[in-house]
Amino acid sequence: HVPGGALRGLAIFSKHPLEQMETQAFGDPNTISISGIMRINGSPLHFVVTHPWPPAGAYGYNSRNTQLQNVARFMAELPEPKFLIGDLNLSMWSVHYESLIQSSGLVNVRQGFGVLPSFPMDSYYVLRVPIDHCLVSPDVHVVDCRLGEPCGSDHAPLVVEIALP
Repeated sequence: HVPGGALRGLAIFSKHPLEQMETQAFGDPNTISISGIMRINGSPLHFVVTHPWPPAGAYGYNSRNTQLQNVARFMAELPEPKFLIGDLNLSMWSVHYESLIQSSGLVNVRQGFGVLPSFPMDSYYVLRVPIDHCLVSPDVHVVDCRLGEPCGSDHAPLVVEIALP
């Protein structure tokens, strides 16, 4: 758990052992990410949890894009299998999202499951956007991907079931 003001806090909870947990700033030092290894049946699954600034104004836009470029480079260096999760504050239609996918080598778990718009929950479904993401290495099989039940957040949870190689 990394507490933070201005909605910058992060937490990861796992029924599997977590190892080599680190906090990292991939850009703005006030926007901390969590990286580590989840051990499943003895095998490592590398991950990063991140939440860049929203692209409101020049600072937020540039900060988000820098953070995602740095996260993409970091993810590209990690061994497979691996995943990246978080409110990335951009949709799949953004050129910066496309750059993240190309640079990291990760794939969107939504493929074959629909757009699944997750934000804002106080808006009509057709007006929501998919800014909450789970991206995985190509060797990870996505069994299911859906939006979870509302849980008091302005974002819908993205529920993903995977099978590892």
